[in-house]
Amino acid sequence: MLPKKNGNKTVRTVLLVGGLGRNEDLYRACAKSLDIDLLYYENRIPAGIPPMGLSVVLVVVPLCSHPIREYAVKLAAAYELPIYYLRTASISAVRSALEKIDADRDSVRP
Repeated sequence: MLPKKNGNKTVRTVLLVGGLGRNEDLYRACAKSLDIDLLYYENRIPAGIPPMGLSVVLVVVPLCSHPIREYAVKLAAAYELPIYYLRTASISAVRSALEKIDADRDSVRP
């Protein structure tokens, strides 16, 4: 699956694992403002996630179970994806990580 184009920018897909379910809409709004598609899973990652479209994995460490975090690490390693660990589930932490991903857009695998 190739990244989608939106005007002159390529839309990346980011997997966000953990976090606060009540903030999902805000996480998505942050991602959308940067032309990033967000796959968000709070409690578990369903089997069959299509890794071909993923560019980056974000893990909210304090609100992520060990098995989910380990699965995210294996997924990132298997497909050579960068992985970012967030210390908090705040909107600002997610926004900062997404902005860094957006700034590094040329160096991140599409």
